[in-house]
Amino acid sequence: MSATRDFTALDVLAVAAGEVPAGELVDFLKTHDIKDEPVETECWKVVCTVQSLDDPAATVAARHRISEIESMPRTTAGSTHHDIANLITLVQTYAIKCAYSSYADSYVAAMLKAMLPPEISALVPRDLPPYPHAATHFGADCNEVMRPILKTPLRSVLSHATWDKKDLQGFFAVAITLRELTGGLPTVYVNTDLAAATSEPAVFALCHSICGGGCGVSANGKLVFYDNPIHAIIAWVDLAKADPRVKETADKILPCQNNH
Repeated sequence: MSATRDFTALDVLAVAAGEVPAGELVDFLKTHDIKDEPVETECWKVVCTVQSLDDPAATVAARHRISEIESMPRTTAGSTHHDIANLITLVQTYAIKCAYSSYADSYVAAMLKAMLPPEISALVPRDLPPYPHAATHFGADCNEVMRPILKTPLRSVLSHATWDKKDLQGFFAVAITLRELTGGLPTVYVNTDLAAATSEPAVFALCHSICGGGCGVSANGKLVFYDNPIHAIIAWVDLAKADPRVKETADKILPCQNNH
């Protein structure tokens, strides 16, 4: 990830006035998860104005963030040698009693961002659901698209998951259930969110237009893709097992491993 300087509101004004190169602002924006979408939108609009770009701010942001992601070293691990049975049993059992009071919005955010083109959701903060953008994009079909995501309990998602290569919903449900179980881990990056990754190891899901698409683990500055999304979760558990927040969970999922 590119090393960048910090930017204040005065710095952004300096870019608008031509006193600071717009490229420096781009480097900052593309690698930071700005928590205020309107503020970030205005910052990208400054870039568009200075660089005489006609594209919408979100499109420009997506283009730069995708370029950042595609510059990251990456490899394909295929599958993992670990059995997924313990992981599935753990999350399905925990989901029965879990109220998902902390990270339910993160699940909705991940699902909707995975369904929206990157150039639409690029400016939405990582854990916030892109409701207005989904409403605009899906139009009359919005309720039909969003209702199952909002109304289906995650315990039902997990009990009906197929755990195959296309089961992105199951992937997100497992990741969010683990976040509830561990108090916040793993961090989940969807599409352009990955350009602003600050947590490692973490899991990610990319659409086809970014690195060819797929799910995997971000660790040690490298993206590792797995053929099956659930294998990426197992790989993350293995990488994060030394973390005190993860150790107890890892002991249950990887019982044959020396996690001490």
